[in-house]
Amino acid sequence: MLADKYSCTGCAACFDACKFSSINMEYEEGFLYPLIDKTKCTKCMLCTKVCPILNKQNFNNDNIQKTYISWNKNKKQRKRSSSGGLFPAFSKYFIDNGGIVIGAGYDENMHLKHKWTDNQNGLKCFSGSKYLQSDTKGIYFQTKQFLDKGKLVFFSGVPCQILGLFSYLGNNYDNLFACEVFCHGVPSPEIFKDYISYLEKDGNKIIGFDFRSKILTWSKPCVKLSYKGRLPKYTLFSMCNFITWFGLHLSVRESCFNCPCRTLKRNADLSIGDFWGIEDVDASLKRRNGISALIINSKKGDFLFEQISENLFFKKCTLNQIIKKNKWLIANYDHPIEREKFFHTWKEQGITGLIKRYPSAKISSKLINRLKSFIQ
Repeated sequence: MLADKYSCTGCAACFDACKFSSINMEYEEGFLYPLIDKTKCTKCMLCTKVCPILNKQNFNNDNIQKTYISWNKNKKQRKRSSSGGLFPAFSKYFIDNGGIVIGAGYDENMHLKHKWTDNQNGLKCFSGSKYLQSDTKGIYFQTKQFLDKGKLVFFSGVPCQILGLFSYLGNNYDNLFACEVFCHGVPSPEIFKDYISYLEKDGNKIIGFDFRSKILTWSKPCVKLSYKGRLPKYTLFSMCNFITWFGLHLSVRESCFNCPCRTLKRNADLSIGDFWGIEDVDASLKRRNGISALIINSKKGDFLFEQISENLFFKKCTLNQIIKKNKWLIANYDHPIEREKFFHTWKEQGITGLIKRYPSAKISSKLINRLKSFIQ
């Protein structure tokens, strides 16, 4: 028995753990869920043992929580990132020391999946916010191989993916450093796939989708579409249909409404995200190129911070100052009444049906307030 649809996060720890290839990850509502092939299953129960939902554990026993306002002093890296550019700053330490960095990046078909790299050039695809769930099949197995060989590993993902990794490993390796990004929820990858196809109906192939371009400013993001053989196209954040559905919580995974990771006690060594509301904390800071919130949750996280602190601007703040405009770190949100109808519309009418029924051009005041939670 695996976790049910309403609690399964799709972390795929069970998939990687199965030694008999008896678990397949199948799509439902455009999200991956594990399905056991009973003809191959030996009932070893390893899948249930590594499930972070069925076996709730805390993998961080350090009594540490340091909080900072921060950004990367490297202007190019900061500008290319969605917020303050902390991820490339931390990643560089591992590349420079012969380590491995693991994160989410698009493949040639705009499918978001977890990948690994051991070089600086490979880090580029990890930069920027990606508002959909990444495919983690196989990455925990690969991570364990690197760890067992003694490699330094920097693994980044949303909180439930970090929890899935630790559950798969069974323990916290000394050479593993985990970094979680602040998560509002994960929209459906298959809806995104269909949305990309809809945008390509004019014959121009999309090769990049930047959810949070800073071409205006950090606090007024645009969606940037990159095409093959033509100039990019920019759309205001609030006018993107996919963002509209995300802002209304219509397209997010069922488990996001009851996320086990929304708690003050974090499993990752580091937690990073946008410092929304920074103007209320320190109005003197220039915000155009992005400001990050950094939470250090462990001794390993503190060690890593000390190694790269000279490359960062940082200033102490309180956890409450971070949480004030990032409340989804510790609090779940209500399940929208329209969600079931939203997915039914997609199934029956596709993306055109969703755009007609839930258009971004007719944004309600309620949605505007929700979208503001992303950008202020």
